[in-house]
Amino acid sequence: MSVDFEPIPGTWMPTASVDAWTQAPIPPELAMLRAQAHAEPERLFALAHQQFFRALHAQAPNTQRAYASDWGSFVGFCREHGFTPLPAVPAAVEAFIEASAEYSPEVPYKYIAVQAPRRGLKSASVVRAVAAVGAVHTWLAFPNPTAHPDVKHTLKINTRGRSSKTPKAPLTWDLIERALASYGDSLDERRSAALLAVAFSTLMRRSELVALQVPDFAPTTHGARLTKPAKVSCATSHRPRVSCSSAGSPPRSWSAALSFRA
Repeated sequence: MSVDFEPIPGTWMPTASVDAWTQAPIPPELAMLRAQAHAEPERLFALAHQQFFRALHAQAPNTQRAYASDWGSFVGFCREHGFTPLPAVPAAVEAFIEASAEYSPEVPYKYIAVQAPRRGLKSASVVRAVAAVGAVHTWLAFPNPTAHPDVKHTLKINTRGRSSKTPKAPLTWDLIERALASYGDSLDERRSAALLAVAFSTLMRRSELVALQVPDFAPTTHGARLTKPAKVSCATSHRPRVSCSSAGSPPRSWSAALSFRA
């Protein structure tokens, strides 16, 4: 069933029905990239960048880099174990998942032997790598092996119940003091120490820290007071004030820096 569009005067008009778009042949540019990637899958992302492949450039730069790395790992795995990386079969992706995830005695492995070496990736990294493989196949209009039920089941079995992130220890003032002790007496080092102490004590953003001036600092009986620069707007014409208690040594670090100004 085709869909008719009600044109809006002065706007772009489609030249074919929606059904015609979904059945359109593969464009020559995509067909060329598919052929090149099939012959040299490890060069796919380099080729896509050279040709300004729109599906790739629509991704964020960090996503492009991560997908390129994950795709390279998948291609290397396929080369080593006799799979065709592009287009890949579901079994290749399943084996890649088992070889990439951390070993668990509770997993009934289908392809990778228990004693075989593994990459030991965290769950989030494995999920992203599978997403990269699926994205490449979708971009190049190949059947997506990651959409196969067996791949989905294998991915869930190998990532379920495993922490994707390792909690980090909190940054305490004791650690800040150890860092401050490593600074010297030059103006640059005292300024760096002051910025570190202010950042920890006030949770100011980087843009707020670099905007601070010497007059913004005022020692008090119980610590110090900072005048936090406000964003310029029609609604605010004042500079809001931020107080800091003297628990620990932040005010002393600020004073040390201020005592060395020209």
